[in-house]
Amino acid sequence: GCAPSYTLPPTHLPDAVTPGEKVVVARDWWKSFDDPVLDRLVEDAFASSATLEAAVARVDAAQARLGATGSQQLPAVDAALGGSRTQLSGSTNPQGPADPFATYQANLRASWEIDLWGRIRNEVAASQSDLLAASHGRVAVQLALSAQVAQAYFQLRAFDAQLDTTRRTVVSREQSYA
Repeated sequence: GCAPSYTLPPTHLPDAVTPGEKVVVARDWWKSFDDPVLDRLVEDAFASSATLEAAVARVDAAQARLGATGSQQLPAVDAALGGSRTQLSGSTNPQGPADPFATYQANLRASWEIDLWGRIRNEVAASQSDLLAASHGRVAVQLALSAQVAQAYFQLRAFDAQLDTTRRTVVSREQSYA
């Protein structure tokens, strides 16, 4: 709780990337091939990938942690209401049974932690960083999965083309032989 504010050390980028330059990859880059079969394969891979499901779960968990740590910055209010109805029996009261009476109780409590040392602020910043990392991780999993599916699909298409060429070559040589 007494830790000073943390500042990230500077990062050194490779020479190929200049500072401030953003590298943007379209999340649906495979659609530029305009191939409905590839689109369906990628969608099926997204729907059945346990790795992608885990990445989405990590984003959800990071969002929940951010909400929980962010709520610590707000005042906490507790309220309680209670009531009871009591009637004393004749055995405890020498004057006989008494009329029933009701007792009501209301409690309200508010508390707020003053963040003098920055503990809550640092926890919120860490939770925001975790959420950002999980979100980028999910995008990275989606890009890697779509790249794997596209690579396998294009290899299959190349093998199909080679097989077709081989069959036409065999037919051509059989005709030449005849």
